[in-house]
Amino acid sequence: MKQFIAFGTLLFTLNAAAGCPSAIPNQTPEVPNGSAASEQAMREAMAAVRSYVRTIEAFLDCRDIILSDRNYDELVDRASAAADAYNMELQRFRQHDRVLAKY
Repeated sequence: MKQFIAFGTLLFTLNAAAGCPSAIPNQTPEVPNGSAASEQAMREAMAAVRSYVRTIEAFLDCRDIILSDRNYDELVDRASAAADAYNMELQRFRQHDRVLAKY
């Protein structure tokens, strides 16, 4: 009887892990300098950062299965840093755009 319970638990765990991404992103997406970037470059950077953060979020959802507390915290920091970097450059982009619109 214990064997059936253990087997069922194993199947449940493997099924839950199947929805997890197969690899953690190694490289943070590049964010262009907002004061010199084009609108298209900022849009591409936004898409890259969103994809990066969503992939990390998927790993965070798998925390109990494959991630230690240390790895979890590291991934949270990486996702936050990428989003913060993009948001800072987006602010610069918007300020630069306003300055150009005045002239």
